[in-house]
Amino acid sequence: MKRYLLSGFLLLLLTACSTPDGGYPGRYQADIDTQVIVLTLAKDGGATLWQDPGDGQAPQVDNGAWLGSEDSLDVTFDGAVLTFGRTDDDSLTLVDDLAGIAPAGLVLQPTSQLMGTRWVWLRTVANGQVTDPSTPEAFTLTFNEMAYASMETDCNSGQGGFAVGPERRLRLRWIATTQMFCEGSNEGDFYAQMDLVESYSITADGVLELYLGGEGGTMEFSPEA
Repeated sequence: MKRYLLSGFLLLLLTACSTPDGGYPGRYQADIDTQVIVLTLAKDGGATLWQDPGDGQAPQVDNGAWLGSEDSLDVTFDGAVLTFGRTDDDSLTLVDDLAGIAPAGLVLQPTSQLMGTRWVWLRTVANGQVTDPSTPEAFTLTFNEMAYASMETDCNSGQGGFAVGPERRLRLRWIATTQMFCEGSNEGDFYAQMDLVESYSITADGVLELYLGGEGGTMEFSPEA
């Protein structure tokens, strides 16, 4: 009976720690050169560390458990403990890893806000000009758990990797698309703008804003209804 009461208390504690910025539980990602590392913290206390070396080898996957507080996180894999410090922006910095499971100095960024939603392109505003999709609600963007982003337009589909960094830095890379020709589609503008994305934010109204480099601009997306 005591064990069940304790488990229930811990689950309540973990749920209470959840934050809208991607805190516990949630997903975190780091990109080191070609290597991609994803840490998933589940509501039931389970943890998965997925490390893709980016050199064609199979990813390394470790499963374990996690327990966190407001300023630190312990993740245990087969008795080996990774300890992270947690900052105000919910990023996680590796401070102790005696078993050498993860790269030294690893910093993971929260990505939960991007996941689990199919984002619909509303418009792009740049240099006082507005670009609307040629077919409303046909242009979408989805982020998956393995650091890939998929795109749909009113003509072709595309897929590529995405990388995150401090202060909500975001890059969409290696985008490959199907090659149909569709007269009247402005998917060329859409994919060209994707190549310029440098960072993101999510407004209080739930709109995803992707900020463009170059001459600047903002792509706006809403969650699919």
